[in-house]
Amino acid sequence: MQIIVLPWVPELTETTGPSVMVVDGAYRLRSDQPVTVYQYNPLAASVTNDASVLLPVNTWSGNYLVASWQFWSTFNYP
Repeated sequence: MQIIVLPWVPELTETTGPSVMVVDGAYRLRSDQPVTVYQYNPLAASVTNDASVLLPVNTWSGNYLVASWQFWSTFNYP
Protein backbone atom coordinates (compact mmCIF):
# COMPACT_ATOMS: atom_id res chain seq x y z
CA MET A 1 0.00 0.00 0.00
CA GLN A 2 1.18 3.50 -0.78
CA ILE A 3 -0.22 6.64 0.83
CA ILE A 4 0.13 9.86 -1.13
CA VAL A 5 -0.42 12.98 0.96
CA LEU A 6 -1.57 15.83 -1.26
CA PRO A 7 -1.04 19.53 -0.57
CA TRP A 8 -3.79 21.26 1.39
CA VAL A 9 -5.95 23.70 -0.63
CA PRO A 10 -7.06 26.32 1.93
CA GLU A 11 -9.63 27.91 -0.41
CA LEU A 12 -11.65 24.70 -0.21
CA THR A 13 -12.15 25.10 3.55
CA GLU A 14 -13.16 28.76 3.50
CA THR A 15 -16.64 28.38 2.07
CA THR A 16 -20.04 29.31 3.45
CA GLY A 17 -22.09 27.06 1.17
CA PRO A 18 -22.47 23.34 0.54
CA SER A 19 -20.01 23.44 -2.38
CA VAL A 20 -17.22 25.53 -3.84
CA MET A 21 -15.20 25.55 -7.06
CA VAL A 22 -11.51 26.46 -6.87
CA VAL A 23 -9.12 26.76 -9.83
CA ASP A 24 -6.49 23.99 -9.46
CA GLY A 25 -8.47 22.56 -6.52
CA ALA A 26 -8.56 19.03 -7.93
CA TYR A 27 -6.08 16.24 -8.57
CA ARG A 28 -5.87 13.72 -11.38
CA LEU A 29 -4.62 10.21 -10.77
CA ARG A 30 -3.60 7.97 -13.65
CA SER A 31 -2.52 4.36 -13.36
CA ASP A 32 -1.87 1.48 -15.73
CA GLN A 33 -2.51 -0.94 -12.84
CA PRO A 34 -5.74 -1.55 -10.88
CA VAL A 35 -5.88 0.75 -7.85
CA THR A 36 -8.19 1.53 -4.96
CA VAL A 37 -8.33 5.24 -4.25
CA TYR A 38 -10.05 7.00 -1.40
CA GLN A 39 -9.99 10.44 0.13
CA TYR A 40 -10.00 10.83 3.89
CA ASN A 41 -10.25 14.20 5.61
CA PRO A 42 -9.78 13.81 9.37
CA LEU A 43 -7.83 17.01 10.06
CA ALA A 44 -7.50 20.75 9.39
CA ALA A 45 -10.76 22.71 9.54
CA SER A 46 -12.91 19.61 9.61
CA VAL A 47 -15.76 19.10 12.05
CA THR A 48 -16.40 15.64 10.64
CA ASN A 49 -14.36 12.68 9.47
CA ASP A 50 -15.28 12.79 5.79
CA ALA A 51 -14.27 10.05 3.38
CA SER A 52 -14.90 9.33 -0.29
CA VAL A 53 -14.21 6.42 -2.61
CA LEU A 54 -12.90 7.79 -5.90
CA LEU A 55 -14.21 5.88 -8.92
CA PRO A 56 -12.39 5.42 -12.24
CA VAL A 57 -13.95 7.17 -15.24
CA ASN A 58 -14.84 3.85 -16.89
CA THR A 59 -17.22 3.06 -13.98
CA TRP A 60 -19.20 6.29 -14.29
CA SER A 61 -22.80 5.66 -15.30
CA GLY A 62 -24.48 8.95 -14.44
CA ASN A 63 -26.71 7.25 -11.85
CA TYR A 64 -25.59 7.64 -8.24
CA LEU A 65 -27.03 7.23 -4.78
CA VAL A 66 -25.62 9.43 -2.03
CA ALA A 67 -26.13 8.97 1.70
CA SER A 68 -25.54 12.31 3.37
CA TRP A 69 -26.56 14.47 6.29
CA GLN A 70 -28.37 17.72 5.60
CA PHE A 71 -26.00 20.68 5.13
CA TRP A 72 -25.64 22.78 8.27
CA SER A 73 -24.83 26.44 7.69
CA THR A 74 -24.44 27.37 11.38
CA PHE A 75 -20.82 26.25 11.67
CA ASN A 76 -18.17 28.94 11.83
CA TYR A 77 -15.00 27.42 10.47
CA PRO A 78 -11.71 28.92 11.65
